[in-house]
Amino acid sequence: MMFYRIKVILGKDLKQLLRNRSTYLWLLLFPLLLVTILGNVLSSQFGISATAKQQVKVLYLKSDDQLASHGIKQFSQKADSSLITFKPTGEIKTAKKRVTNGQATAWIRIKEKHLQVFTHNSEQVQNTILTAYLNQFLNQAALGTTLKSKIADNQQPKMQVKIIKKQQQHLPSAFQYYLIAMIGMNCLLAVGWGTDLFASERRNKTWQRIKSTPVSNSEFLIGKVGANLIIRSLALLFLMLIGHFWFAVNWGTAFGSVFLAYASLMLFSLLFGAAIDVVSNGSEVVDGVVSMGMQVLIFVGGGYIPVSDRTAAFSPLGWVLKAVRNAVYGGQTRFIWHSIVVNLFLSMLCVFVILGWIAKRGMKNE
Repeated sequence: MMFYRIKVILGKDLKQLLRNRSTYLWLLLFPLLLVTILGNVLSSQFGISATAKQQVKVLYLKSDDQLASHGIKQFSQKADSSLITFKPTGEIKTAKKRVTNGQATAWIRIKEKHLQVFTHNSEQVQNTILTAYLNQFLNQAALGTTLKSKIADNQQPKMQVKIIKKQQQHLPSAFQYYLIAMIGMNCLLAVGWGTDLFASERRNKTWQRIKSTPVSNSEFLIGKVGANLIIRSLALLFLMLIGHFWFAVNWGTAFGSVFLAYASLMLFSLLFGAAIDVVSNGSEVVDGVVSMGMQVLIFVGGGYIPVSDRTAAFSPLGWVLKAVRNAVYGGQTRFIWHSIVVNLFLSMLCVFVILGWIAKRGMKNE
């Protein structure tokens, strides 16, 4: 019986959403329109992001060649600045792990009269800074003219820097950046739909009738949220496919995990909006503050312009966008699962708040 009641509520809301033409406007046309406008307007200025302004962190491995070790140590002491720092490390495994996890930009070592550089970084400006300093080191180092520089896992070779092994990694274009960002923004704006889950029933004077039926608060919540999730998930799938075939976003093997990351943000946003509505008893003032707050979170999360990782950490949108870009352009999926777990945890908290508040204080006009 419980599943039947949920099915009835879910079916009712699905029909209403599908009949509403604004559903297609906001979920499909609006994000694509923004991608087109922002991509065209900012394409000429795109490519230098705020994350590129972060300090370049280089780890250097101690070499058996004492002359080489002394040369690189001397250079690192002179080169340390607000742009770049060099830190010694003794183990290759540790250095690789820190670079892979994004804790360092690159690690370098001198082996057989070659300066080898290993990096997974995709920031064009940071790579340019790194290459410029290493070329300066090559010009000044007392290692003789036989020392050459080679770089691995990086597509931004400059001057003397050559590629040892090229990783399939590309910087996003303006259209690709905003396609990823607008999909995330669309998921975050589900907060507005969440505030209407209970409000629509109060507005239509149907809440009292629902409460007179055997439907529990949890069943009602599952049905309402489920209907919205189904519609928005279909829209999400459509936008991701458009991104792949039209804007050349290569989701690759990360397609499924990226979809789940966006869906987890969507779920949290819906429940967060519903929690605000329930706690505030449908206050229009609170709804207005939330709408303004969403715009701030979109901006802080890098929805409109690129921001640093530190800034993006203050927005749920920032968590997801960082994870998605690392997965698509850096091949790192661990951030994806972190964002999913955090969003699901916050969603559960919202569920407890909603059900607990209704059970204790009821609903407005109940």
